[in-house]
Amino acid sequence: MGLSRPAVESALFRARRRLSEEYDDLATGRRCLRVQAIISASAETELGLRDRRRLGRHLSHCQACRRHAGTVGVAPPAVSGVGARLSALLP
Repeated sequence: MGLSRPAVESALFRARRRLSEEYDDLATGRRCLRVQAIISASAETELGLRDRRRLGRHLSHCQACRRHAGTVGVAPPAVSGVGARLSALLP
């Protein structure tokens, strides 16, 4: 791949740190709190693309946050790409 040893070590360090941060967010529930704040904000203002994507990814697997979105009256973002085309074919 043409990378030097220090570049590989640096990439591995960053990947391990990011994985640790992601796990901590999930284990402590901070991710759900952030997503629920996005849901509450979306009831008042239009969300940006990054927040819509984050919301869609999270709501696809978190029932508690989907329930919160339903309570606030926020519809999950529409499915796009292959999923949308496949769902259009289903009854």
